[in-house]
Amino acid sequence: TASTVARVVHSKFINKNTKVLVVSIFVAMNLHFMVEPILDGVPYLFSMFCLINGLTYQYLITRNKMKISSKNL
Repeated sequence: TASTVARVVHSKFINKNTKVLVVSIFVAMNLHFMVEPILDGVPYLFSMFCLINGLTYQYLITRNKMKISSKNL
């Protein structure tokens, strides 16, 4: 998760609004994980975190593919 967020922040091809959104969601969820045992209390939040992390990772892969295909043109 930390590597996904770092890759989003350091990417030149992702706009600033998307970076702010991704970082704020990850920070908010990590802060929420610190105050309660997440798998005992709210497992749905943990599954939502996994879903958002997967979506962010796939977004990075798609942006990289678009960057590579635009260089080949």
